[in-house]
Amino acid sequence: MIKKILILFFLMAIVLLLVVYYTGGLEVIDKYLNRDTVFLSDTEEVSIDLKSSKIFLEKGFFYKLTENNLATYDYKGRLLNYKEFETFIEKVFINSETIIMTEDGLLHILNSDLDFEIDLDKKNLLNILEDTDIYVLTSDLDHSNNCIEIFDQNYVSTGVINNNNKRVLSVKKSLNSNSIIVSAFDYDGNIIISTISEYLIKDYYPLWETEFVNELVIFLEPGNDGTYLVTNRNIYKLNTEGAILWQYGGYENLKDMKFVNGELYILEGENDTNLHIINKDGKLLSKMTLQHQYYKLEFYEGFLILTGNQYISYIKDDKVNLLYNSQSTINATLLDNNTIRIFTVDGIKSMNINIK
Repeated sequence: MIKKILILFFLMAIVLLLVVYYTGGLEVIDKYLNRDTVFLSDTEEVSIDLKSSKIFLEKGFFYKLTENNLATYDYKGRLLNYKEFETFIEKVFINSETIIMTEDGLLHILNSDLDFEIDLDKKNLLNILEDTDIYVLTSDLDHSNNCIEIFDQNYVSTGVINNNNKRVLSVKKSLNSNSIIVSAFDYDGNIIISTISEYLIKDYYPLWETEFVNELVIFLEPGNDGTYLVTNRNIYKLNTEGAILWQYGGYENLKDMKFVNGELYILEGENDTNLHIINKDGKLLSKMTLQHQYYKLEFYEGFLILTGNQYISYIKDDKVNLLYNSQSTINATLLDNNTIRIFTVDGIKSMNINIK
């Protein structure tokens, strides 16, 4: 009985395949599965005046920052929100909630009724980072004592890590334990000493610390099987106890890095721009020297998108294909679903990304 059913299904599959073939369906399927061309279309530009402003591109909207106000616009140029402050805006920290620090030292949470109070008396506010928690990086005025204060999503303080004279660069949640990974650095004379440390979230007890001499940590990426970090000289993978598993070097002037599907993509170079691809074991898979200067790499629908000061390109089958040639210097770009936002001195241009 089972054999007869299997034969019946097999015959039905053959009939279906023949129907698809004679109606041109296989050609459509093949064309979809083997898409290899990317192009931009349907240009739309924001017509408002962006000069003498600082612009922050976000998905679906952008911020326009002037001396004492912060306005939010959509990419058609329509005003969504406007907030004016009594004193000048000193810093803006953009996370899931945008936080504004004004000249009087107050912290304002945009579009929220929550209060965010931090004692900044005789302190520098260096940065505000966020993943599942919020990390506020502060220091004494002379940077002799640096701290990480941890807050939950309701802006309630849950603890403090005192890093003494080490300047904290980044804080990331560990993926394999209830802890956080911290990168920091200090000077010993003219020598830079960088550290990677792991702290238990409960009581913020230090688990381990690894030092790197004369190297500055630029990227930090916790993984399920360890921690990946990139310095100005080398790429390292550390195990869950902070020991170095492998090291990859041979680059200069690191510009960008992405960790995708178990592979590291590194964009670097001084006079030329080079693209390195290495696997999770530190083995070089390929290296390309690019014709133009690029400083940013992103992935869209399986394609690697490169952005430079003038050109935007994509890579397919180890070939660089030009997508966009800007007449003005590109200040920033943003992939916003199937649209790329391009910010230049002339304004913000939005273009649809098409694949065929």
